[in-house]
Amino acid sequence: LLLDVLARVGIPASPLRKDQQATALLITAADGYQVVLGLPETDPATRADRIILADTDDGEPLAPEDGPFMIVAEGDARAAKSARMVVSIRVIPLGDPAS
Repeated sequence: LLLDVLARVGIPASPLRKDQQATALLITAADGYQVVLGLPETDPATRADRIILADTDDGEPLAPEDGPFMIVAEGDARAAKSARMVVSIRVIPLGDPAS
């Protein structure tokens, strides 16, 4: 799960705190494609379908035109939130805790 990967770099896992609800993830692909997810979208407590950061497909490494990583947003009607050739994920806090 993407949330598990984020936890390994210090983003606390489910359940998310109130101050994390206004946090965006900017996902960038090698070809320049970008997609933004809200951190709560990655949390199984708020979304029934999983968001996965994949490096394999059916146990095999991703093809060069798909890898090194791929975001798979299960259950979306369109694959617009999914991204192949992922090279970076930026965590961007949007909320101001003082306001």
